[in-house]
Amino acid sequence: MEQSASAPVKQSRAEREAEAQWPIVVPTTCPQQGAGDDCALFVCKYMECLSKKNVIGLPFSQADMDFIRGKLASAIIQEVNGEKENKSIGEVAVEKNCFIIG
Repeated sequence: MEQSASAPVKQSRAEREAEAQWPIVVPTTCPQQGAGDDCALFVCKYMECLSKKNVIGLPFSQADMDFIRGKLASAIIQEVNGEKENKSIGEVAVEKNCFIIG
């Protein structure tokens, strides 16, 4: 006998017990995105806060987005510059289509 798509999926006892071991945390206040172009920043901040065990709640808001955008841009630029500094002179020359004579 076929089950309809809306029929509940049966879980094994082990699956139900495994799910019961995970605490369910629902934040009472969750920052809301105001501008349409801040979605990625909100996702990054949500993930950053959720990944850190010492952060309580979600301590940011729409008002913080300009600061967060600048901080993220700075981190990306520093990472790119750091990668360039770690390359050998030969690798940089190849990227710039230069010839090293010596």
